[in-house]
Amino acid sequence: MAEDINEYKPDGQSLICLFKGDPGTAKSPAAASFPDPYILDLDGRIASVASYWRGKERNIKYDTLINDYPKLCDKLDALIRYNPYGTVVLDSITTLARSLHTLIFQARGAGSQAREKDDDGKKRLYLNAAKLPGKFEGIPVLEIDDYKTESTGIIQILDACRVLWNGGKGCNVIVIAHVIEVETKDLKNRVTRTRAIMTGGRKIAAEIPVYFNEAYHFYNTPSGGYEIITKADGEDWAKTSLPLPERLDFTHKNLYDEINTYRTKDVVVA
Repeated sequence: MAEDINEYKPDGQSLICLFKGDPGTAKSPAAASFPDPYILDLDGRIASVASYWRGKERNIKYDTLINDYPKLCDKLDALIRYNPYGTVVLDSITTLARSLHTLIFQARGAGSQAREKDDDGKKRLYLNAAKLPGKFEGIPVLEIDDYKTESTGIIQILDACRVLWNGGKGCNVIVIAHVIEVETKDLKNRVTRTRAIMTGGRKIAAEIPVYFNEAYHFYNTPSGGYEIITKADGEDWAKTSLPLPERLDFTHKNLYDEINTYRTKDVVVA
């Protein structure tokens, strides 16, 4: 029997969030403000989190998985079976895309190095010196099918994150992403600028936000503080299902606590 939307009640506890923004906008430290966090550190930059929270009472656990997509899959699979944490953070989906590119190149045999003679007779080091397709001046490049592989890998991880959130009995899930400015022109040559998630393929970058109820854009304030945007604001898109203000300053504050001051049992459509 179909359910009545008027009777829908959110759980009031766990969130699934996308934190996006430029480097240095405190995305990772903000994610660590959530309860009992465990960080899957794909960027290898856990130092920023340690520096931000040093001397404060935070129990933060992490594993660094640089360029190791198979191990990331194993970690998420284990967490789905048993998750002792209150929050799981994937940091970041941008680096996840890069690790998928590495796997793609390795599968093509593009990981080897060799020296070849150029026309001037000098030997220079090239990646993948064998004349494989998808190589420019010795550097392997992505082809059309490779973008499909990247998309499949990212979707697999995002699906696992949603399973972890839905079955996690109150587990928050946060995925961090870096952004890049993109310009598009319409038929009248009018230019629109947006800030898209930084991945190899544009289609998967546009699809990623669909997986999240909350998508916050992080930025630095003119005074050197930190704020998030929770609703669409020009090129910096965002969304929320919570009754949050459009801008929320968390300078020298705990972002999770700030969000909780606005939370209710009612759903607010962004």
